[in-house]
Amino acid sequence: LLKMMVSKVTQDFRSMILSCFLDNIRLVLAPASLPFTIEFLSIVMLVHPPICEWVLKHKGEWLATWLIENEDVNVRKRTAVLVYNLVPCQVFRDYSCGQRQEPIKHIASSISSAGREFLYEVVDDLLKLLPIASEVSSRNDTYAGLVQYFQVLETCSVGENECELLEEHFNEFWKLYHPRIATASVDCHEDKCALFSYYLHTCLTSPSNLQCLIDHPTASKDISVIYILANNDKSEVVKYNNTFLEKYYAVLRLACEKSSAFGRDISSQGNTFWALLNILPYYTHTPHAVDELYKMMNVIAKLPSAGSFRRKAITNCIESVQPTNPKTLRKVLKSLIRCEEDAMRAFSSGGLVKLSDAYLSLSSALNDTNSIQGVTAVVTELDELLSIVELILKTLCDFIIRGTFPKEQLSCWKESRNQFTETITHTLNSHVCPNHKQLTLQILDITIKLYPHEVASLLLPLLSRKHNEFYKLHNKRAYLVGPHFPRIRPNQDTLIPNPDVKAIQQFNMFINDTQIPADFGVDHLYDQALTEFYKPYHEIVRSICEEALSHGLHYKEMIRLACLTAREGLRLRLSVVPKFILSVGSLPQQGDVRIIDLFYESSFFVELIETMVFSYNCVLQKEFFHKFCFIFYPKVKNDISADLWSSFFLTTSGEFSKLDSDPNLHMKTMKTLELYLKTNPKDKMPSYLTEILCIYCGKHLNEEIESHHSQDTITMEQLESPHAQIGSDSEEQNIGERKRPTPQLSDPTKPKRSKLDASPSNIDPSQECEQSQTPSQSSKSLNITEANPGIEMLKLLHDLLTK
Repeated sequence: LLKMMVSKVTQDFRSMILSCFLDNIRLVLAPASLPFTIEFLSIVMLVHPPICEWVLKHKGEWLATWLIENEDVNVRKRTAVLVYNLVPCQVFRDYSCGQRQEPIKHIASSISSAGREFLYEVVDDLLKLLPIASEVSSRNDTYAGLVQYFQVLETCSVGENECELLEEHFNEFWKLYHPRIATASVDCHEDKCALFSYYLHTCLTSPSNLQCLIDHPTASKDISVIYILANNDKSEVVKYNNTFLEKYYAVLRLACEKSSAFGRDISSQGNTFWALLNILPYYTHTPHAVDELYKMMNVIAKLPSAGSFRRKAITNCIESVQPTNPKTLRKVLKSLIRCEEDAMRAFSSGGLVKLSDAYLSLSSALNDTNSIQGVTAVVTELDELLSIVELILKTLCDFIIRGTFPKEQLSCWKESRNQFTETITHTLNSHVCPNHKQLTLQILDITIKLYPHEVASLLLPLLSRKHNEFYKLHNKRAYLVGPHFPRIRPNQDTLIPNPDVKAIQQFNMFINDTQIPADFGVDHLYDQALTEFYKPYHEIVRSICEEALSHGLHYKEMIRLACLTAREGLRLRLSVVPKFILSVGSLPQQGDVRIIDLFYESSFFVELIETMVFSYNCVLQKEFFHKFCFIFYPKVKNDISADLWSSFFLTTSGEFSKLDSDPNLHMKTMKTLELYLKTNPKDKMPSYLTEILCIYCGKHLNEEIESHHSQDTITMEQLESPHAQIGSDSEEQNIGERKRPTPQLSDPTKPKRSKLDASPSNIDPSQECEQSQTPSQSSKSLNITEANPGIEMLKLLHDLLTK
C-alpha cells in the first residue's frame, strides 16, 4: 500500500491508503512488518512532503505507541529515526545518525530557526509522555524499554531552551526514576543509564535543572539509594558500570559543586562510603567511573565541614585500595589530606605502609619501562607518591616535637620501611628530576629523626660501602652523570650529559673529578649549582653519622663514611662533614676510648688530611679548613710520608715566578708553608726553597719600600728605628741579583743573627710556640700595606729566619 501511495495516484486514493495505515497503527495488526513499514515511511516522507505533513499531523497517534509502549526494540529504534527525519534540517539529521562528530553546541548553531522550533515542540511532546513512561516501566520486565525514549530526548535537546523544558516536568521525571528504576535489582539496567545520560546532558546545558534536584525535598537522600553490582568480572557488567557510574557520579559532582548543603548530605550517606570501598579501588575495571567518583570526592573534601568525611574516607580508602593500584591511592590521599589531622589519620590507618608498597611496585615497573615517555610517566607517579609520604612524615615529626603524639605509635610504619628507605636512597643521582631528589632527601632527613637507630643501622653500612667502592674504582667515568646534573657554560669543553638517558635507579652522589671542570671557582653560578646539588646529601650523611655516634653504632663504618665524603667534598670546598669531625674532637671520653682517637687510627682519616694539605690545599684559604688542618695535622703527621713534603717543596720552588700573577696559587702556597712551619718547628726546609723564598720576599720588600718613599709614608724616625733596619737603595737593588739575599729583619730584643744562624735547627723550642702564635714585630714596624701579595710571605720568612 505504501508503495502504491508514492506512485502516481490521485489525492483521494492516497488519503484512503493513509487512513488504512492509521487504522493498522492503532490496532497493531502487523507487528512483524511494522519495523520495515516505519523505516520505509521515514525514507519516503523526505521526498514526498504530503506524507511528511500527514506524519506530523498524526504525531500524537504513533509517538507514544511506537517509541514507548511497543515492546519491539526494532520498532523503537526506527521510530527514533523517524523523529529525527521529521526535523527540517539536514545538519541535524546527519548528527543524529552519527555522520557528524561535532560538539552539540556547534550543531545547535547550524540548525535553522524552523528546525529549532520543531525540536522544541518535539521535546515538549516527549516530556509530556513521562507518565506513560512511568507506567511502562512499572510493568515492563526488560529494563531497557525506555532507552530510545531518553536517547531521542537527549539528541533533540540541542540548546538551553530545549533543556529548560525539563524543569516543569521534573516531578514526573523523578517519579519515573525513584524508586522503580533506582532500586531495581538488575545487573545492567539500561533505562537507568539512558535516564542519567539525558539528565547529565540537560544539567551541563542548563544548570537550572541541577537546582531542581537540589530543591527536591528528598532527592539528596533518594539519589544515593541505588543498586550497583560491583566486584563482578562479567564483561557486560563491567562495561555497564563504567558507562552508567560515570554519568551518575558526574551528576552528583555537579550538584555538590552547586550546593554545599547537598554535598554535606551526600557525604553523610552510607552509599558514598560504600562506593569508596567497592568502586574506587578498581580503576582498571571502571576507569571513567573511578575518575568521576574521585572528582566528586574531591569536591566534597573541599567543603568547610567535611573533616569527618575526609578522615573516614581516608581510613576506608587505605583499607580498600591495594598497592598494586598506586594511581588511585595517590589521587585519593592527595585529595583527602588537607590538614594535620588528616595526615595523622592516614599514618595511624597504615597509609605509609600502603604508600611505600605502592612506591616499590612502581619502582619495579620502572625497570621494565623502555620508552622515554613511559619513564617520565612512572617517575611523575613516584614524585607524587613521595610528596604524600613527605607530608605525612613532616606532620608526624611536628606532632612528636609538640608532644601530642606518643612515640610508641611510630611502629605503625614497620612493614617495608627499610626496603622503601633503601630504594629511595638508590634514586639519589642526576638521572631523576631535581624535585624527586629533593623529596628523597627530605624524607631521609625526617626518617632519620623519627627512626634514628633503624635508619642509621641501615644506611650507614650501605653508603659507606658505596663510597668505598667508588674510592677504589680506577675508571670513575663509569659513573656517568644524568640529564639533571648541573650544566656548565656552553663555551667550556666538558662532558655534556645525554638528556635521553633512562632514569636508572643507581646511587650516584659521588663528587667525581672527571665530571667537574678543572677551573672550579671561576664560574660562580656554576659553582653554586654544583654546591646546591651535593650539599643537601652531605647534610644527610652528617645526620646519619651524628645519630650513629649518639647511639654507639658502627663506629668503623661511620668513620669511613665521614672521611670519604669529607674527602670528596674538598673538591667543592664543602665543610659539612668536616665540621662533624671537628665536633667529635670536643667529645669527652666514652669508656676506654675517645672517639676522635679512632679517627686518628683510621687510614681514611690520614688520607683525608693528606688530600687537604697536598692535593686540594686551595681549601686552606678558607678559615675553617685552615683551622681544621692546624688541629688535626699534628695528630697524624707521623703517618704522612715525608716524600709528600719533599714533592711539595720541589713543586713550590718551581712556581715562585707565577705567584705574583696567580693570587690563588700565592695564597694556597703561603697557607701550606705556614702549616709546615708551625707544625714542624724542628724540621729543615730545603736550602734551595729557603733561598728562593728569601729572593721572593726581598723583591716585594723593595717594592714596598719604594712605594712608601714615593708616598712619604715612612719617616726618618721609622727608617732609623731598630725595629726596621733596611739597607741602602743600592743594596736593595742588588738583592735580586745575588743568590743569597739578606733582608735584615730583626727582633729588637735579640742580637742580630746571620741568615745561616736562622735555620730551624738553631731555634729554641721554648720560643717556637710564642713566635708561631704572634705576628712578626718587625713586619708590623714596617707598616706594610696588606695589599702587597708578598706581605704574608714576608711574615713567614721572618718566622723562618728567627728559627
